[in-house]
Amino acid sequence: MQEFEKPYWITRTGLPGLDFNRCLVAPATNESYPDGALAVYVDGNYWCIACLPLHPYGDMTIEEIVARLWPTYASEATYAPDDGTIELELHFSRAQTEAASMRATQAEKELTRLRAENERLAAGRTDVTPRRATRHELQSSYFVRQYEHLLIAMAHENRPREDKPGICSVCGLYGTDRVHQEEWIERHAAGYAPDMEWAGQYGRDREKTNQD
Repeated sequence: MQEFEKPYWITRTGLPGLDFNRCLVAPATNESYPDGALAVYVDGNYWCIACLPLHPYGDMTIEEIVARLWPTYASEATYAPDDGTIELELHFSRAQTEAASMRATQAEKELTRLRAENERLAAGRTDVTPRRATRHELQSSYFVRQYEHLLIAMAHENRPREDKPGICSVCGLYGTDRVHQEEWIERHAAGYAPDMEWAGQYGRDREKTNQD
């Protein structure tokens, strides 16, 4: 493992990030490094984790430097352009745009959820009299209704396997599964629609479906 004499140094472990980029310290611009240096940064060009001799590291790419000095992390590392370059500014601009897009998508999803919840609460608690299902009720019950629709369509009598009596030879499920219960078998025998009612059918579409 290569060591460095002062003033040069390196952080080997406990890195605060794995997104590496270079920062050139030109000769005679920093009193601590009169001969110049090549600094390595991580975490969005924020934390300096090494300050290396300008020769030979100034002539090496950041990928080559990481492969030599931090080989454990080379396969999962990401790389950014050098500090102070237009390329780095563009790199950060793209990253900020992607982050903003993700935040906007999440915000839109949350806004949609809160709007639906606000409409549900504004409609008020249902009373005890018979009523037609509202769009919100159909939306809330969708997954249960979908499960029951499939359960009715697939219901059948349990036919135990000879080698494994606890398992049905028809569907491969346990004999105790709901698909073998009498309630669902009776509903299967009574007939069922090829599709199920969904929230978009509420209103005129739903009334037309009922008339048909």
